[in-house]
Amino acid sequence: MANAAPASTLACYRVAQEALSNASKHGKAQHIDVELSLERNELCLTITDDGQGFDPLALRSHKKGGGFGLIGMQERLKMLQGRLETISTPGVGTQIVAMIPLKDEVLSHKFAYNGGGTT
Repeated sequence: MANAAPASTLACYRVAQEALSNASKHGKAQHIDVELSLERNELCLTITDDGQGFDPLALRSHKKGGGFGLIGMQERLKMLQGRLETISTPGVGTQIVAMIPLKDEVLSHKFAYNGGGTT
């Protein structure tokens, strides 16, 4: 992510932080996989766990929009025109997919990190 915008980098970090916390605290996961990739001009963060899982529709209707952690992740990504997908099944585990569009100047490497300035 050396060429990703700071806001995108921070969003990935915070989404990963929240998803890992949720998998551990709520899902009681034993294994968690984290993958970061570049797909079709988007930064893609995928977190998959083997925890207890949950019914995303039931959570939304029960808490009017989901848990506060999920809402925070959605709002953070929304500010970057990104999106969050939550795939979960009770007893199976959960997968969180965060997609953040990257700007053309990031993809063309016009700007490089050089200790604080741009080139």
